[in-house]
Amino acid sequence: MQSLLKVNCLLQVLEPSFNSKQPEIGKSLCTLLKMVFEAFPVDGLSTHQDVKVLHQKVDDLIQKQLSAVTASQTPPAPEFRVVNVMISFTLNILKTLVEGSKLYIDRFMMPLVRVVQRLSREMTATSAQVTRQVGILPKALI
Repeated sequence: MQSLLKVNCLLQVLEPSFNSKQPEIGKSLCTLLKMVFEAFPVDGLSTHQDVKVLHQKVDDLIQKQLSAVTASQTPPAPEFRVVNVMISFTLNILKTLVEGSKLYIDRFMMPLVRVVQRLSREMTATSAQVTRQVGILPKALI
């Protein structure tokens, strides 16, 4: 019963933890989730319903974060700095959960591919902009 109360407490702080984007909170969350997910796998026969709800909530929050990162470039798409924090935080959570089950990553492959595509587009655009600026500067000085 006491462990179920802890799961309920974890459920309550899960979304605010995802939204905080602070490294210390992320590390603590990773540690807690790893312990819970290893002790109570989602497909385990003895896994309580509250723990299954936790598994689903974590999946939903990861999907939500990845979707926010790959949202269209029109407002209110998150700015690049915020995107980097979101990606980093979400990838740390995924990395931790994959350590317990290699198959965990499979359900997030398509959103992860979209994240990599967005990062590639932004790097290409930034590189082209820097190249144009470098090409323009010497001519402006003449």
